[in-house]
Amino acid sequence: MPDIENIHDGVFRSVMSDSANVTTFLKTTLPAELFIQLDLTNITYDPTSYVSEEYKRSFSDLVVQYRTRAEGLPVDIYFLFEHKSFQDEGIFLQLLSYMLAMWKKDRIAKKPLRVIIPIVFFHGEGDWQTPTQFIKQFTISEK
Repeated sequence: MPDIENIHDGVFRSVMSDSANVTTFLKTTLPAELFIQLDLTNITYDPTSYVSEEYKRSFSDLVVQYRTRAEGLPVDIYFLFEHKSFQDEGIFLQLLSYMLAMWKKDRIAKKPLRVIIPIVFFHGEGDWQTPTQFIKQFTISEK
């Protein structure tokens, strides 16, 4: 059986290599006040993969680069795709730890923190049962 990154990474990169797909995805994912600040006329792709070797079997990544409409400032949007074939209650901590590592790299390089959009693709049996919101990881009384 081919490695996970070969199967899912190929689909992910194929779909997201079309700038119209990226724009549609961002429009439906980002808060409107953030989305409208992007200059969508000029998108570039960073060909570098930032996923470390230890995560390559389950993560795919892609960086799309825009500029802001008003100031023309660079904006890197980092898509981090996680491929899961099993239920994983630790998914939020896993994603958060990887995002933190990327933001630390940004700080060391004296760059603004990049926008990271983590997405989990579940390809296991049955429906995904793990909560899809970080807040659901906590027991909070409604009283």
